[in-house]
Amino acid sequence: MLQATGDLDVHLARTVPGQPVTLRLWRAGREETLVIPLAEEPVRYERSMAAAQQLGFLLDALTPELGVVVVAVRPASGATDVDISAGDLVREVDGHAVTTLAEFEQATRTIRPDRTITVLLQRDWRIFYVVITPVSPPTEVGRR
Repeated sequence: MLQATGDLDVHLARTVPGQPVTLRLWRAGREETLVIPLAEEPVRYERSMAAAQQLGFLLDALTPELGVVVVAVRPASGATDVDISAGDLVREVDGHAVTTLAEFEQATRTIRPDRTITVLLQRDWRIFYVVITPVSPPTEVGRR
């Protein structure tokens, strides 16, 4: 039985995906029981992973109106060199408007380590450009 607000998160984290979860709810003055299968969390950052490895930051989608947001910055990367922070909104990459992860992926498809990338960011009400030098993407051991 869950006692505190955070107990549900802990219980779900300990439950194997695919297993049924029984929930007892109090709704409209009576108790109800729901049995639902626990699904795996979808892969959320797939589209921005390739660019994140080269630029040093990971994105997630908000809405087309709000755009995409930086959710993580790799330490000692080009992103930290130019002070990109989690919570920054990415508005443009090299002059291409970015409002979705698909647009970000398209705008960063031709990233090369020998060419800088200009990114337009918004932090709170401040809008500013940064110039990032990409790094070579990591390679798998044994591949060239």
